[in-house]
Amino acid sequence: MGMSKTQDLFQNLTDKIVAMIEQGQAGNWQKPWKALAGSGLHSNAKTKKAYQGFNQLMLMVVAAEQGYSQAVWATYKQWQELGGQVRRGERGVKLVKWGRTYVCECGHKDQAPCQGEGHEQEAKVWASYFVVFNIAQQDGYKLPQAPIKNEVERQDEVERFVAATGANIQHVPGDAAFYRPSTDTITMPLVEQFDNAQGYYGTLLHELIHWTSAPQRLGRETGKRFGDNEYGAEELVAELGATFLAAHFQVETEPHIEHVSYLNSWLKTLKADPMALYKAAKLAQEATTYLLELAGMENEVSKAA
Repeated sequence: MGMSKTQDLFQNLTDKIVAMIEQGQAGNWQKPWKALAGSGLHSNAKTKKAYQGFNQLMLMVVAAEQGYSQAVWATYKQWQELGGQVRRGERGVKLVKWGRTYVCECGHKDQAPCQGEGHEQEAKVWASYFVVFNIAQQDGYKLPQAPIKNEVERQDEVERFVAATGANIQHVPGDAAFYRPSTDTITMPLVEQFDNAQGYYGTLLHELIHWTSAPQRLGRETGKRFGDNEYGAEELVAELGATFLAAHFQVETEPHIEHVSYLNSWLKTLKADPMALYKAAKLAQEATTYLLELAGMENEVSKAA
């Protein structure tokens, strides 16, 4: 039995991520993960809204793969509406959009539930597909110039964001970084113990995503021991969430050296479950949105498919 279009998309992205992890294991462990957030949060040129979850991750990976420096995309028709033209022979990126249709016993069938009292109804989830092209694949449309913040300004913005979440963060001399559920605290090494600011912020954002897993927040299952699929999935959620946040604030980050030990766990998780990457990206997006809203930055969170 062949794979569905959706499964094929998930498998395609999983294969790309697995290749990046295996490249990391071969010794270049920082480069592939740094590259994902390098061009910022990927958004639609016409609506200005950021792509979400799986679609955001897919565009990050393709941009890193193809060397696209601008995180701006649109469909063929949208580029035409903006005065651009996708060049002949260019290949787009297929993304997925989810919808829900409610089917009621009374015959009602719509994207909104039937309002009939006591009516039995079934919700059917469906997927549709669309193709987008990067701004580098078209001619005629130029991105309006926006003010550029320097790295220090962007890092200051991250500091304000972290403080606004209200997370209890304790800086302790040493090399351990972790979230402890029993005390609901994040422990971080001192800033000066990192080789650079990128390592510090990459680790801080990673642990902040773990912080959202608490029952009083998003209540994610995080696994009991290192190496099991659930634990590996949570580590993948944390790394993807940190990547989404880094892209949102356009700060350069890199994984902490300890995260190298997670690579085998991620590989096991991804190879065991073809849906794992989709699930992880979805949970990472939920955690990212939760934190931005908690910090009072919900107006900055605009969504596309």
